[in-house]
Amino acid sequence: MLFRSRSLYQCDGMSTEFAYKLLDRTTRNPFAATVSVEPRWGRIDGGSGIHSESWSAEFKLFVDAPIVDDKLFWGFNLNWAPGVQQVIGDPASMQRGSTTNVSTALTYAFTPTFMLGVEAKYVGAFADYFFRNNQGRAFFLGPTLFWKVNEKLAFNAVFLPQ
Repeated sequence: MLFRSRSLYQCDGMSTEFAYKLLDRTTRNPFAATVSVEPRWGRIDGGSGIHSESWSAEFKLFVDAPIVDDKLFWGFNLNWAPGVQQVIGDPASMQRGSTTNVSTALTYAFTPTFMLGVEAKYVGAFADYFFRNNQGRAFFLGPTLFWKVNEKLAFNAVFLPQ
């Protein structure tokens, strides 16, 4: 039996994010919208720890609006992440796939520094770039919490059981 040693400390990969604000919230427009793309290169499979080469990009849309000024807020996120991965040294291991994430949330501001809310999220995984060959899906629903401790420190928590 052949054993390969693995280091516990490896560089997983690199990513960056570019964002562009599409809509600014104004007195005449209650919605704010931002798009972003996050290209990523990876060198280790997140599930098995095997050395692999992966390339992906996550495309994101964020929309939010106040429902009741300074009290009740709504948000919506739409993400799509196509990618490709191959185990180093095994050309037959090439895999293509994508994931998608759609979520919406309502948050109530009890004070300017403390907010509670609820979020619903759908996550899907596909063995194709364009939503074909569904590999799995899940729906999550749960509470959110935001506490701004001071101008430089905030605590944000989300609990989304499936």
